[in-house]
Amino acid sequence: MIAAGLCALLALGASWAVAPAALGQGAADDATPPAPSGSGAPRTMQGEAPSAPPGAPAGGRETPGATVAPGGGEVLVLPEGRGAPGEDARSDPDRERVVAALSHNQVSITTTYAGSEIFVFGAIKRNAPARTGEPDVIVTISGPSAPVTVRRKARMFGVWANNASTVVDAAPSFYAVASTGPLRDVLSATENLRHRIALDSQVRTIGAASDVADPDAFREAVIRLRRAQGLYVEAPIEVEVIESTLFTTHVALPANIVEGDYVARVFLVHDRQVIDLHETVVGVRKVGLERWLFALSREAPLQYGLLALIVALAMGWGASEVFRLMRR
Repeated sequence: MIAAGLCALLALGASWAVAPAALGQGAADDATPPAPSGSGAPRTMQGEAPSAPPGAPAGGRETPGATVAPGGGEVLVLPEGRGAPGEDARSDPDRERVVAALSHNQVSITTTYAGSEIFVFGAIKRNAPARTGEPDVIVTISGPSAPVTVRRKARMFGVWANNASTVVDAAPSFYAVASTGPLRDVLSATENLRHRIALDSQVRTIGAASDVADPDAFREAVIRLRRAQGLYVEAPIEVEVIESTLFTTHVALPANIVEGDYVARVFLVHDRQVIDLHETVVGVRKVGLERWLFALSREAPLQYGLLALIVALAMGWGASEVFRLMRR
């Protein structure tokens, strides 16, 4: 019995010798510096595997396409090569595309400017076999858009006078559209409203409905008058498509255009639906004496008025001297 008691005392001493070493090792492990705030890295004890996020499969495997955000939320990661949900057809590598260019992207208005012509040409780029059926191409060039005041004249007391007026919300200063055929046959009504291709969709009278009883008459008057001035042009069957790949057309700019940025758009259409769109800007600017006089009239109107008066006096005096010498 004495021998059993001695064995128990020896075992108790050995356990007290091992316990301080184990306690010291645990303190050293817990003194590991914590991860920086916001890093999202979980703190683990030495030799312990990080715990899997809720809902993750066992074995440490991550769910494909998902990761855990620092706040604990789940962030969806799409596989490489796939677009976000709802992305349009422009990400399709096999989609037909239109490549276009203009003969010149800058038009200079001088004192002798009498109009110009822009040639539009391009090709249809394909990475797959061509679609069945011939493609259609629509080309539009539109000038700066601004509100227009339209007045209606009526005969009152034997004279013509302004009877009613309204403001058309937006009307381009110039608009030309050319296509491979009539728009009603080439383009659907939905696509026309979406891209505002037809001339009727360019002139808008949204705010004029409360001013006059028949706002459409004023909108049609703007279109009719600017057609007569050569500023609104519709030219169906003016785009030539060669071998279902190449296309070309030309748009004439009249002499009475205003300066600004003109937007040229080329639409590729299949089955009355717009497949692709190419857009570029044509700059129309006054240059030379025209530009100097225009800038002077806007920036220094007093000097411009005095200069105009001096020029008028000089021209009148010069004409009188010429006629005086001719009478001798």
